[in-house]
Amino acid sequence: MTGRGAILLGMGLGALWAIAFVTLAIFAAPVSVGPGTGIALALAVAAMPLAAAIGVLAAHRFRDPDDLAGATLTKDAARIDQAVLTNGVEQTVLAMLVWPAFVLAWGGGAVIMLAVGFTVSRFAFWIGYRIHPTLRAFGFAGGFYGTLLAGAAAVLALLACGLPGAA
Repeated sequence: MTGRGAILLGMGLGALWAIAFVTLAIFAAPVSVGPGTGIALALAVAAMPLAAAIGVLAAHRFRDPDDLAGATLTKDAARIDQAVLTNGVEQTVLAMLVWPAFVLAWGGGAVIMLAVGFTVSRFAFWIGYRIHPTLRAFGFAGGFYGTLLAGAAAVLALLACGLPGAA
């Protein structure tokens, strides 16, 4: 399968993955930690794909004399890695804006589990960028939809239970 069909399949599978990992995070987080520890560990986990992409790009620039000076990347693989890094930063910033509410609503263990699902999605996106559009769409949708779903779940839970610290 290629083209739009492959992308739609990947997006659908990514949406199912997002629903699964957010649901597991909320109802079956395997660890119980405080919100501060949870958010700290979640952010550290989410940083792994970014750190890997930065390292791969740095190694490429070091090996390629045309790219060593920091000019426009000349190799397709490096351009892919740069696109993955850019999209990864965008999705990670969005997740960082949502996760504090999620940790307040569902706890530290839940946000760690959420970060693991997000990170798996980011690596699937990167691998998919190189091998098949279905996997790329799966990774993008899993991370993006997971963040949106987590945000909605957090807002609804906090509104339903009363906002922490509200008079």
